[in-house]
Amino acid sequence: MTFTEFKDVSYNMFAVDAAWSPLCNYEDVSYFLMAVAMKNGVIQLCKVHVPLCSEENVSIVSEVHPLCSIPSSVCWSPEPCNGKGYIAVGYQTGQVMNLIVDYRRMAVDSVAGLHDEQDLIQVGSSAWKVMSKGMMLLLVTKEIHVLSFLIDSKTAAVLKKNLHIGQHNFSVTGLISIGDLFVMSSEEGQLQTLQATLSENDGNVEIGFSPLSTDFQEVRKIFGISCSPNGTYVIVATWPLKKFDWKFMKRRPMHVYTLPLKPDAETRKSAEKLLLDETVPMKHIPDVLEYFRQCLWSGVNIIPSLTNFVTQTHKWFSMNVKLLRVLRYFILTIQLHIPETTDEGINEAALAKGTVSELSVIIMLKYLEKVFDTLLRSQQQKFTQTGEIIWTWRLCNL
Repeated sequence: MTFTEFKDVSYNMFAVDAAWSPLCNYEDVSYFLMAVAMKNGVIQLCKVHVPLCSEENVSIVSEVHPLCSIPSSVCWSPEPCNGKGYIAVGYQTGQVMNLIVDYRRMAVDSVAGLHDEQDLIQVGSSAWKVMSKGMMLLLVTKEIHVLSFLIDSKTAAVLKKNLHIGQHNFSVTGLISIGDLFVMSSEEGQLQTLQATLSENDGNVEIGFSPLSTDFQEVRKIFGISCSPNGTYVIVATWPLKKFDWKFMKRRPMHVYTLPLKPDAETRKSAEKLLLDETVPMKHIPDVLEYFRQCLWSGVNIIPSLTNFVTQTHKWFSMNVKLLRVLRYFILTIQLHIPETTDEGINEAALAKGTVSELSVIIMLKYLEKVFDTLLRSQQQKFTQTGEIIWTWRLCNL
């Protein structure tokens, strides 16, 4: 085997980056599409069924080879438009391509060049945001620079293209979209929020850069960032900015921080809304529950009404399941924070444990009631349909 053949085989096996599409629902089948950028330049689309139960639920459905260059990043657009989605692909050569994907056919329809110049400035990160009806914004980072592309959602045409520079002096290491904001990190340990607006004069994209405060105890290099499901926290992977030292490296000094994104008052308001909303399952708000726990352990109850519900045991069975589960989480969190070093602490912990147990029983009974109610309704419906068939048969035979 020649070196070229060996390189082709190894590059075909090496994945550079991956990104997930929004959830697709067609013909009662739910699935995600995962775009995987291979080092040989091929972009693979993998279909992942929901729920994922076995290896058979994952399959490669299509491949495309837009450029003969090594990709460095891929990013899906947040919302489908007319059954189509976009994948922004950045390359080590500095080029940026936009792949138009048909969600139903699970294949790339066409490829459009967003930045065709081979300036050899590697694309680092990219992120999408819906600006308004019919327009999407794509931000792409290249070292210290930020490129913005205003794109028509229906035609994929580039309406505006601008270059921006923030308040950082070193290369950008991460870029994510959270709600109306972008959050960006750079090597020197700086975090910034980016607020994108459209100029009323010429329609160009204007970006306001604002520093995001951190609680780092020392100067740290940021490797990358992500966000919690509801945008409550920014998750930051960091490393001390020191000279390379093998003994120091062996102590594994990498640290992951969770930093609040919004002001405390705004976070409390949104957390209370999500915690009490019966339509939002608990599994969809893990970051809100963590924020709730942190508030309780610092002596702040963001839902004061829960304190009253604890003593109103006669009302528990009339409450909805979501509120009961939040109440149980509230008491369990308090219980875990009670010191059991004194007789009083032991008694309080035991009382909280008993209350949590009672709430668990009521929640289980509520679920059983719902199951039996569904069964009875189903049987009643079948009985009614059978009665209608009998009466129809009798009337026909009179």
